[in-house]
Amino acid sequence: MTQVDFIVALFITVAVIMFSLFIVLGRFNTDFDQLNLKSLDIDSATLLQQINDNLTENFRSVQVMFNETSGLSHSETLQIILRPSGSVDRMHVYDNLLNEIPSAVVKDLTEVRVDITLSFSANEKKLIRFIYSGTPTTEIIYGSNPVTTNVSAIILSERVTPVISDAKCSDLSETFYQSLRNSLGAENNFHVTLTDCNFGPLPPLTNVVVKSKTVMKEKSDGVLSAEVMRLSVW
Repeated sequence: MTQVDFIVALFITVAVIMFSLFIVLGRFNTDFDQLNLKSLDIDSATLLQQINDNLTENFRSVQVMFNETSGLSHSETLQIILRPSGSVDRMHVYDNLLNEIPSAVVKDLTEVRVDITLSFSANEKKLIRFIYSGTPTTEIIYGSNPVTTNVSAIILSERVTPVISDAKCSDLSETFYQSLRNSLGAENNFHVTLTDCNFGPLPPLTNVVVKSKTVMKEKSDGVLSAEVMRLSVW
């Protein structure tokens, strides 16, 4: 073998070794990124729920099904009476699409009376939600006369409704992110995107896992709306 042949053979050998290392390292990096993303995906689901729990306040929701009984179209002012075990605050009324319905709320020492005006077509049913912060009720009463109004009512349920609190979002400070991350024991960086409630550093362009969930959020005027909270983790 001449010196030229040796040099060519050595060059080919080195090239093959370098190519093999490139393939192996590329696969290793790909596998590592996939494992990292899988780990982030698992962690982000838990983290999203933990952050949600830290921002929520438990409201109460009463659902009432109103039923038009005369077979005619008409509008009526209807009353629901709540007798709470303690207090009722921030009362709002919504239809089944979460559109707010104007209401008149009168409180005394023992009960809260809520009047709303609804328009019905013949035999129409309307599901209405009365949402408030406060204590559970001991009694819920349909205060209108179903004979004179031609509208009957079935009180379906009272339940806890978690709501992203405007007060908690308003209290977000520059130190909130780090203190929350420490309290949750989060090992990864994260960013929360939610109307008037964004916090955390902005995520990079790659190797980011995004989780989302629909939440009930309180606006600054007390009105509730369904919104999507997004969590980016990296």
